Amino acid sequence: MIVGFMMVIENGSSLLAPLGFSFVLFPFTLAAALFFGAPLFYIAYRFDFVRWWSSMLGGAITGAIASCVALPSSPLMSGLLAWALIGAAAGLLFWCFWRQGVDAYP
Repeated sequence: MIVGFMMVIENGSSLLAPLGFSFVLFPFTLAAALFFGAPLFYIAYRFDFVRWWSSMLGGAITGAIASCVALPSSPLMSGLLAWALIGAAAGLLFWCFWRQGVDAYP
């Protein structure tokens, strides 16, 4: 959704474009999260290394990989950086939710 809204701001297209764009990109980003994000989390959890910054780093790496998978014909660094930043934000959000569950069940 964020990438779609960035396209609306940049190109001035309709507000329905982000919704359609998110349905197109969702399978690619879900695959990247499952194949790269889940193993990164498992490794970090196994070595008791799950911190806010490590979650952001793993999210950034996953976002960069998702950019290469979803948009392989567009190797622009600005797009890669944008996806990495979105992945870092998603990693931080994941850490916030995960941390709440850890505190709730000691």
